[in-house]
Amino acid sequence: PEPEMGRIVAWLHAEARNAPLEMQESVHRALDGVLEFFQGLEQGDEQQVDAAVARINLATAN
Repeated sequence: PEPEMGRIVAWLHAEARNAPLEMQESVHRALDGVLEFFQGLEQGDEQQVDAAVARINLATAN
């Protein structure tokens, strides 16, 4: 994705360290999904976008 999106996601990963410990892993997985989502959009890869949405949903379901 655009460098700015990468910086935003990196900043969010850093901020997630302040979340309660039981939430940190889910937050990091969801953020990885967000980055994957935007990469898929940029590449026009519908399967990657769908996989990213699934990853985000799974990470935030708990």
